[in-house]
Amino acid sequence: SRLVRRRKVSRVNDMKAGFTRPTSAIRMVTNSTSIIWARAMIGCDTKGDELMTSYHLIGHRLCPYVQRVAMVLAQNGITHKRTDIVLDAKPDWFLGLSPTGNVPVLVVDDGRTLFEAAAICQYLEAIAGKSPYATDAYDLAFAQGVVAIGDKLLSLTADMIYRDLS
Repeated sequence: SRLVRRRKVSRVNDMKAGFTRPTSAIRMVTNSTSIIWARAMIGCDTKGDELMTSYHLIGHRLCPYVQRVAMVLAQNGITHKRTDIVLDAKPDWFLGLSPTGNVPVLVVDDGRTLFEAAAICQYLEAIAGKSPYATDAYDLAFAQGVVAIGDKLLSLTADMIYRDLS
C-alpha cells in the first residue's frame, strides 16, 4: 500500500516535471514515435502548407536514419515529397545530390541539398521554430544521452537490416 502510493506520487511528480525521470522520458519518446510512424512512412503532411518552401526527402524505406528524418518532418507538419531508392543500384541523379552517396538526403526547393540525418533534423526543427535543445543544463545533458541511446539503436538496426540484405 505504501509502495503503491509512492509510485502514484512519483508518476504525478513526473508529469508535473515534464517527464524528467529517465524511464518516463524514454517511454514518452517511444509513444510519440509510434504515433507518427505511419504518417512518416508515407511522407504525408499533418498540418498543411505552413512552410512555403518545398522539401524532397530521398532515402530507403528501411533505413532507420531516413525514418528519423521522416518522423521529424511528420511531427512538425512539414509537407514534403518522398522518394525511396534501391541502395544496391543508386541512380546517377542521386549520386549527384549526395556528397557521401548515403541516405537520407533532403532537397530544398531551390536545389540545395542537406545530408546526414542529425543535421537534417536540426535544420527541420529550426525552420519549424522549435529548438531541439533544452535550456537547462541537466535537461540538455539528459536529452543528449537519450539521443545517444537512439543512435546506438539505429546503428544496431541498420547493421541487422544491411547484414540480412547482403
